[in-house]
Amino acid sequence: MASQKTVLYRPGQTFKSPLRRLPLPAVPPQVLAKKTVPEQVAEMKEWFKAWRDQNYKVRDYRKYFKPILCYLEGKWLKSQGDDKLPFSQSFLSNEERARYQAYSGAIPVERHTFRPTSIVDFENGKPVFATWDYRVLCHPVTQDIPTSTFRVADDLSIRTARKLTLAQLSRSDIAKFQLNPLNRPWKANSEFDDSDYEFLDQLMSQVPGPNNYDGKLYDDSFSKPTHPFTATNNNAAKVRMK
Repeated sequence: MASQKTVLYRPGQTFKSPLRRLPLPAVPPQVLAKKTVPEQVAEMKEWFKAWRDQNYKVRDYRKYFKPILCYLEGKWLKSQGDDKLPFSQSFLSNEERARYQAYSGAIPVERHTFRPTSIVDFENGKPVFATWDYRVLCHPVTQDIPTSTFRVADDLSIRTARKLTLAQLSRSDIAKFQLNPLNRPWKANSEFDDSDYEFLDQLMSQVPGPNNYDGKLYDDSFSKPTHPFTATNNNAAKVRMK
């Protein structure tokens, strides 16, 4: 059986540009400078060790160990045409296959995703349908994220069934982690007490919408247009929000 390779995609630059494969990071030149493969492997291990210990003074891994943010993007797609019905032949075929798999409990090689349909508007007395669509993309974050800003989220239902300690859970592939909302090493649960504009909000602000990176979206609902948030700390945030 051929091995499956995970390929990550990022949004395009302009509105009509296609998705782009997320490029792999470059190899440190200190590794390529080694003459033999064993020497290159030994040098690369030192780079991984520096990243594990978060010691960029030994080897500045930040140029080559770059974080990425993967996210689920969903939207309603309005039906096209005069009848405003989304029930095309391809849509009906995919929906029937998804229902058959759900009812029968079969696990085929090819999975068919069920996509909900809803009435989102009325035009000339006729309902306008829309189909839910989604995609998973990844965005290369523009800054380094220290591993100290993450902490493992305890889950007794998982640990008890597998007889794992919290330290063992943190090293397993089923562990989930929390990101510090203040972008600093974890100290206590007080991190959540006073955070209006959190670090995750800052990271998500880098993610574009369906119109890709060059697109500009403005929310002017209720005659109150929004503006970019530029406060650098919570005190400034409170002043701007009053």
